[in-house]
Amino acid sequence: MIGETGTQIFKALHEDGRMLVYGSLTGEPIRIGEDPRYVLAGRRILEVFWLGYWLLRLNDSERKQLGQDIIELMREGILKTSPGRKYSLEEIHDAVTQAEQTGRKGKVYLVP
Repeated sequence: MIGETGTQIFKALHEDGRMLVYGSLTGEPIRIGEDPRYVLAGRRILEVFWLGYWLLRLNDSERKQLGQDIIELMREGILKTSPGRKYSLEEIHDAVTQAEQTGRKGKVYLVP
């Protein structure tokens, strides 16, 4: 989400509402400042979660624990991911190009 959908969701927030953005499918911005009433009135909060930024702040044992927690959630069926195309290491350029596409379906896998 993001773009027009994200803009409309932010506008629909209660005056004490909170919106957490953790991804962008469209690559378009949220326009929260086009009408200052939505920013200035109330205490609406817009937060962004970016894994790359967050991971850099974890120490080695915390990153290891996070990996173990994710694996356990996947085994339990709580966390699911959509499979995508598998790329050989010789296809690394194509894999990176695909991974950077907005709105793609599934994860990009590198296999030896």
